[in-house]
Amino acid sequence: MKKVKLGVSLYPEQETTEQIDHYLKTASGYGFENVFTSLFSVNGTREEVVAYFKKLTDIAHTYGMKVSGDCNSGFFQKYGATPEDLSLFREMGIDILRIDFCFRDERDAALINNQQGIGIEMSSAMPDAIAKAIENGADPKRITAVHNFYPQRYTGISSRAVRELNSTCQKLGVGSGIFVTSTQPGTHGPWPVSDGLPTMEMDRTLPIALQVKHCPTLTRSTSAMPLPPTRSCARSPRSCSMFTPMCPAWKVWIRLLLSLQTSCRTAT
Repeated sequence: MKKVKLGVSLYPEQETTEQIDHYLKTASGYGFENVFTSLFSVNGTREEVVAYFKKLTDIAHTYGMKVSGDCNSGFFQKYGATPEDLSLFREMGIDILRIDFCFRDERDAALINNQQGIGIEMSSAMPDAIAKAIENGADPKRITAVHNFYPQRYTGISSRAVRELNSTCQKLGVGSGIFVTSTQPGTHGPWPVSDGLPTMEMDRTLPIALQVKHCPTLTRSTSAMPLPPTRSCARSPRSCSMFTPMCPAWKVWIRLLLSLQTSCRTAT
């Protein structure tokens, strides 16, 4: 049985170090285990970028949280990373790389089986690339297929599409991740939009508790125990566990966008 893991999204260029520390301390206290951030939102030399994100990962690790960095091929090229050498990300303290590209050859397997022990998240929209990587020797236990988030209204995907993609990943033995969104005032993502950042369009305006409870049911053969009532980071239950006994490969990472301004600052 796999426990659902909860995470928060954080864009450090928009917050102070003190705000980040308070945010992650609060989130970790309520059972959140992962932090999602964007690596290509910050410019600078290799040394500057490494130092910048090392501050974030050090804070997250202090609270026992793992950091997932969203990365594109341009970032790899700019800073000299290769599928065979992810030492750049280890220097940053990154635990997991979320990549929005693939090679569709043996390099994907090399990336997934990297010697630095960094976990890899691939887009769930590329199941053929994931299958090819496994065929080329990639360890499926080191892959999570993550659904994208959609900041513009009416662009999110349907629950049927999520269910079909999850089913495919389940057959490959690969875990799944999905984004849910806060509806609290003052939340933000990497861009100046305020329509939320959900995977599914139907979640955009739903209460967060309903979004989170819905996620583990999005696979054809899953029998899930329901979550206890879930509210904001500041008031969420300390244990957010769901189990899927009929689906041993199922590992859900739910990224919850919360508000530094409203949720975490009101915590006691």
